[in-house]
Amino acid sequence: MSYKKVKEELYILAAIETVINNNSSTDLGDVTLEYQLRVGDIPRLLIEDDDTSLDIMVRSRDNETGKLEDGEIFYKILERNKRPKEDEKDAILDSVLNMSVSEKLEFILRRESRLSKKKYKDNHCFSPSDFFEGMGLEDLDCYDYPVTTFGINLSIESQKVLHERVEEYLAQIRQIITPDGKPIKMN
Repeated sequence: MSYKKVKEELYILAAIETVINNNSSTDLGDVTLEYQLRVGDIPRLLIEDDDTSLDIMVRSRDNETGKLEDGEIFYKILERNKRPKEDEKDAILDSVLNMSVSEKLEFILRRESRLSKKKYKDNHCFSPSDFFEGMGLEDLDCYDYPVTTFGINLSIESQKVLHERVEEYLAQIRQIITPDGKPIKMN
């Protein structure tokens, strides 16, 4: 499976597990994926205002050694041209978690750009949180030190389990109907 396909399936699994199932981890056999949600902001190139984002953070832990291995952050835009205030972040996260299941699924599967089929945004300028502490991902100045160590590498066996789990969730998603009686759109 290509790296791009694995990364998209990691996003889909992490988003469904956290936003819909309220789970904090998924066992893939030789590794466990651990998740955390936060409301943050994502800078836009050449534009002064940041966008409010839901940050879906994922790290992998080796099941044999218990050691943290790799990390990834997926961003979903919640509001354009507005940086969230610190005292608003909990309420913003609650508003996402309190959506109906069909609204959550549409949010998760929504493309982030008309020009791309990606369901998440990348951010090459970020500061890893304490969720990634001990993984060698430093709190860096994004303009001077691009982070190149971000990304979760999975064994072939774990990729198969990931793919099966995502296919199972997507089959369930296809069965869910929105309040207006239309099936969930699968972009």
